[in-house]
Amino acid sequence: MRVRKTIAAIAVMAAGVGVALEATAPPAGAEGQAGGSAPAGIPAVLMNESFRGAELHYDFTLLGQAGLTNASGGDHAPKVGTSTKHDQEGARRGAPPFNPDPQANPGYLQLTDNNHDKVGGVVYNHPLPTSGGLDVTFEMYQYNSTTTNTPHAADGIGFFISDGGVDLTAPGAYGGSLGYAQKSFEGVPGVAGGYLGIGFDVLGNYIQDGTEGRGYTNGKPGVRRSPTGQAWGQNVANTITLRGPGNGLNGYEYLTSTYKTITSPTETTAPLGPKQLGAPTVTTPELAKRLVRVTLSPELRPLVRVYVEFDPSADSVDEGDLVLAYRMPDDVRAMPSTFKFGFAGSTGDMTDVHLIRNLEVSTLVSPPAGLDLAKDVVVDPTTPAATLPSTYQVGDVVHYKFTATNSGQVTLTNVRISDRFKLDSISPGSYDSLAPGKSETFIGTYTIKESDVPADWDGTSAFELENVALAVSNETASPDDHAFVTVDPPDECDPAAPGCVEEPDPDPSDLPEAIPLPPVGGTPSALGIAGFSAAAALTAYLIVTRRMTGRRVP
Repeated sequence: MRVRKTIAAIAVMAAGVGVALEATAPPAGAEGQAGGSAPAGIPAVLMNESFRGAELHYDFTLLGQAGLTNASGGDHAPKVGTSTKHDQEGARRGAPPFNPDPQANPGYLQLTDNNHDKVGGVVYNHPLPTSGGLDVTFEMYQYNSTTTNTPHAADGIGFFISDGGVDLTAPGAYGGSLGYAQKSFEGVPGVAGGYLGIGFDVLGNYIQDGTEGRGYTNGKPGVRRSPTGQAWGQNVANTITLRGPGNGLNGYEYLTSTYKTITSPTETTAPLGPKQLGAPTVTTPELAKRLVRVTLSPELRPLVRVYVEFDPSADSVDEGDLVLAYRMPDDVRAMPSTFKFGFAGSTGDMTDVHLIRNLEVSTLVSPPAGLDLAKDVVVDPTTPAATLPSTYQVGDVVHYKFTATNSGQVTLTNVRISDRFKLDSISPGSYDSLAPGKSETFIGTYTIKESDVPADWDGTSAFELENVALAVSNETASPDDHAFVTVDPPDECDPAAPGCVEEPDPDPSDLPEAIPLPPVGGTPSALGIAGFSAAAALTAYLIVTRRMTGRRVP
């Protein structure tokens, strides 16, 4: 489901010149891939991850007890908590159960279930360009609290953006810091290289500074202070709050919030009122869905906009769903040239289920031209005499050649490939620089998997396997390019493989007895009857003696 809309013209000040931009949605890509090649003026889809299945389509790192609800086990499945204060009742209490059919029962990224003292997050530790701005959409679910008899459910969900040049392997402090900011009083650092943290705060601690030492530098409160009370019990539930750049135990200062109405040239916020970020008494996620859109304009001091559609039945976000707009101030660091990002959620003495689904990351506007990609299927370069197969089968290795060309006027840095598939290998991993007009090549391999087979495949005809990739640099990203291979059904299969049925050897006792042919010159009636009997015997023999090692059933 595509959370997209047309947003009214945004005034962007670039180099002192006002430029009117209309951010219109690009065509949605399929699961795990970018959208179609976009003409000038159309944003580029950088990532499309639904979290609905048992596997991740991009190289995310799951943290804490987070997992995919449709993963039955292993690293991708939700984990049991480690609380020493509260007993843990499994890894999915109150959350959607495992379902083996993601098409009929799509899954979620589970940050936490509703056990006490659960923590979970996910980070994407690969830089993406900011030159076209950012446009991030996702579905958020906070529901099914076990502590509805207390004043609040807890804690909330944090979405954060960090500097793409800094390694992102862990969130910030959990709890009231929502995985972005620090807890100075406990010595717990915030996100490394943090640029912006947005807290969708059901409990209301993220807005506070003094309870846990958020927004502090060198052990002292920062320049920008939260307008709320600083003591426990003075939290402001059901708020969306922005915190700024930080690293380690320093920074992450309060920027703005929906705590109160603000209207100024650089800021617009309003209390959410009766609209609730969570649905603590609801027991199924469908009734707790909130569609979220976050945009950052392509500027050194970007305009940040947050939209939330609170109607669980809605499938789009429009201008009327704007809840917060804020211009990043001049005295904080500029927007980095590349970014990384993540989500986090947690529970404590109070609980909620926290889920994310249908994430899409795009540029807000068409990125500057400068990088093109050509992707081709090639022979194995280690065997020069090989010829390119006309068809492939599951288990075969496909070799791809990626040619990245700098079509712009400036040198690109850290040029690399972002592929729909998790490639088995790619060489080299990146190029440090690519001068204007120059090209470089990458060679990647991918093993065709059973999971690549279409759900509606009949098992008897060939199908086309499409792979999509784009070239990415620290300055820009290319339009995507597609490569196809034809995958044939196997003539034989391993009887131990799923969907393979072994047929037994024929039993000699089942063979028909020989039927003598009539002598030449017999009567027409005798010849006809005998001839028909012989044909029938031959047909029966062929049927019985037909044997395959195995056949794959759809």
